Amino acid sequence: MIRVEHFHGMSTDDIDQSLRESKNSRDHERWVCIRSSIHGLSVSDIASILSRNEKTVREWIANFNLEGAKGLLRQSPPGQKKKLSADQVEQIKKDLERPPTDFGFNQGYWTRKLIHLRIKHTSGIAYSFSRISELTLEWGFRIKRPRMKSIKRDEQERRQFVEEDVAKKVGQFKELADTLGLELSPWFTDEAGFRRDGTLHAGYFKIGKIAEIPESNGRFESIKLIGAVNPRTGAFKMTTITGKMTLCKYVEYLKSFAASDTRKFFVIFHDNAPWHGPKSLPTLLREAGVINLGVINLPKYSPDMNPCEKLWYWLRAEVTHCQYHETLTCLMKNIWKFYRRAFNKVEEAKRRFKPETNIFKYCESLWERT
Repeated sequence: MIRVEHFHGMSTDDIDQSLRESKNSRDHERWVCIRSSIHGLSVSDIASILSRNEKTVREWIANFNLEGAKGLLRQSPPGQKKKLSADQVEQIKKDLERPPTDFGFNQGYWTRKLIHLRIKHTSGIAYSFSRISELTLEWGFRIKRPRMKSIKRDEQERRQFVEEDVAKKVGQFKELADTLGLELSPWFTDEAGFRRDGTLHAGYFKIGKIAEIPESNGRFESIKLIGAVNPRTGAFKMTTITGKMTLCKYVEYLKSFAASDTRKFFVIFHDNAPWHGPKSLPTLLREAGVINLGVINLPKYSPDMNPCEKLWYWLRAEVTHCQYHETLTCLMKNIWKFYRRAFNKVEEAKRRFKPETNIFKYCESLWERT
């Protein structure tokens, strides 16, 4: 008859204490088994008390005799053996960081089918599509909608802007703001057009029916907006533009922007649109009597550095995605409904406009100075 023979340095008092301190029912019944065996109960009696199989009771006692308290710890089941070795996984992860065209596929992006074929080609293992979805997530990959990157983008210019230029320019504005006794306030401006025909976006539609939204002949009828975003506070502004945007209109816009709060010195970041880019813009602002506003041009072809782009994405998601507007007046009405609704959502706006790691380092340097 099997019974407890080796205590591994534990006394009966230690076993009683372990029984009292057991944190769950599994540990508790194991210590009850050991304590009952020490007090002379047979395996069949212990199995009857615990409503367990005699084989299970024998295993617990044998494990305690072999390893002591450590032998009673519940071991996690080993699970199914992985089909891919660690080296194979690392190689596949490296493959997925390269375009599929490098491996003879015609598509420029990875799908579950292509990943399935690549794994099967390199290892001979054929995973189901559902399992590939799980594995890619484990490996640090998920489905994303890529954004466009201009081939004209100058990465060296972007790095210099982030690491040197912005600190220098903001430093100059900081000195001027201190001289005037004003608080520095960073804002990002941008312009966008919104057509009354809806913008297409994926959504849920009934299976078996073609997903369609109405379209008019007035495709190119649109409303032009100029917006400004402060990612630090979550504040934003929008104004309609009548006709074509020009340098004179932009100067007037900045003039009214500066007059909105004379206690602050506004630092305006904008892209290199023709009405933003002229070197004469600071001179024109001074001639217009604007002393509490300075402008900084973002690197060329870098919309990802402008949080105002996120304002337009937010607006399109709630106003134009898969929505048709019969008239421009209807579209304008819905745009201003969005503005009034979103204006009070300060925390959501701050989250949406929050700078992304590594991309907006220049924002961080700006905030440190304010």
